[in-house]
Amino acid sequence: MRHGIIVALAALVLSSSSAAAATVNVTVDSQTGPWSQSANPAYYYGAPSPAAPDNLDPVRIAVSGNELVQIKWIGGLTDEFGNTPSVDGRGYASLGLFPSNNPGSTGGHFPGFYTSGPGSAYLGELVGAFSDASGKIVGGPFIIGNGLDTTSPGDAVFLLLGINDDLFSDNVGALQVSVTADSVAAVPEPSTWAMLIIGFAGIGFVALRNRNRSMTPAV
Repeated sequence: MRHGIIVALAALVLSSSSAAAATVNVTVDSQTGPWSQSANPAYYYGAPSPAAPDNLDPVRIAVSGNELVQIKWIGGLTDEFGNTPSVDGRGYASLGLFPSNNPGSTGGHFPGFYTSGPGSAYLGELVGAFSDASGKIVGGPFIIGNGLDTTSPGDAVFLLLGINDDLFSDNVGALQVSVTADSVAAVPEPSTWAMLIIGFAGIGFVALRNRNRSMTPAV
């Protein structure tokens, strides 16, 4: 029985790993900033310091360095003025409005001010960056829009995703985004952790029972 439990646990872990090494779908709320400002003071956006940021923490996806990462908007709409969501992952690029090299209504920069790539990042556009384990940006932020294929820096640990804006509290809607890479790491669901804990507890119980049996003197 003990060997059966071990085999079942191994299969569970392997199945979780194989699923993680494909595509992960995430939701990026329209109030999500693309990186932590406290970890990246050189990439400050929104109301000039010392005003408190009003954005949610960035969406984080575990990745490995030096691999092709494909990021794609797959659905969802947003609006940056509290109206009915009507704008996809391109932001306002198709309308030619709000280039990110201009200050926002707060007088501070958009995240897109720091991005690289062709053209400008527009208000509401999907942007991202790679970071180390502490959340510090490595390699520089980039524009994503409806999709982007990029290579992660060698010291990348996370892919960070968020929205290009300087004032997040009035944003509504969300974007659904898929991320594909050879070693995308999905965090196991709580139920999976529970199964693992129960399984390991079962192994310990079986081992202890067998040990007690071997120590019981024959009558």
